[in-house]
Amino acid sequence: GILSSGSPAPGSFPADCRRGSSAPDTFFSAPATAAAAAARGENATCPIARDAQGNIIYDGDGNPLRMYYNYGGKNYIFSGGDAIYEDINHDGQINELDIVYLGNSNPTFNGGFGLDFTYGKWTLKTSFNIRIGAKVINKARMLAEAMRDNNNQSRSVNWRWRKNGDITEIPRAMNSSVAASYNSLASDRFVESSDFIRLQYMQLSYTFKPEMLKKFGIRSLTCSASANNLFFFTKYSGVDPEHSASGYSPAIDASQTPRSRSVTFSVNISF
Repeated sequence: GILSSGSPAPGSFPADCRRGSSAPDTFFSAPATAAAAAARGENATCPIARDAQGNIIYDGDGNPLRMYYNYGGKNYIFSGGDAIYEDINHDGQINELDIVYLGNSNPTFNGGFGLDFTYGKWTLKTSFNIRIGAKVINKARMLAEAMRDNNNQSRSVNWRWRKNGDITEIPRAMNSSVAASYNSLASDRFVESSDFIRLQYMQLSYTFKPEMLKKFGIRSLTCSASANNLFFFTKYSGVDPEHSASGYSPAIDASQTPRSRSVTFSVNISF
């Protein structure tokens, strides 16, 4: 199975810290219940602690409690633009108590089928394979959207969070030489369904009529073109959805070279 140190709330990875009207350092205007914030148009993606009903939790001085990342000896206060992870037990911090089950790398169905078509002297043979139900950790995307170093990044980071009020699925850029960041932790943001249908093999052939070949002293002639791994259908965002679990580890896409595509032409002739 695939586990995550906190599952991000769907659609709310970036934090939106809209300021309250009473003071520049407050996140929301009071009262800050979920209903009141929604009525004022304030976004509920600030990195502050909330109860099971979505209401903001305050400290003894009436200030909103900030969300903490408290795992592995770290004690990091989330700020605007940071990824928001789901606080499963609503204790105001992301730690081992927020780990949830995100799926299985073993497919529920793995199989294939083939279709053959004949029209006159033309013959088309196809072979498909299918996999359904497996989850893959897209580590390649995790690294390409981390914005923690000077390595090449995905063009999706051009739509990253830049200022308070921005609503986007890409958190802010935080180079490791500047400050700590926990915006690319393993979570359901990077766990994807790897369902696919792949056209594994296709061959198209044409057999000439014998009467056309007699004057050349040829008994039979067939010309064929075949292709392997021609294309596949999937919603997986990586270059190839076909990855497998290894030992106790889940299936991980670490940007392996995808399987190659090949095309072969052949001629079968007999005299």
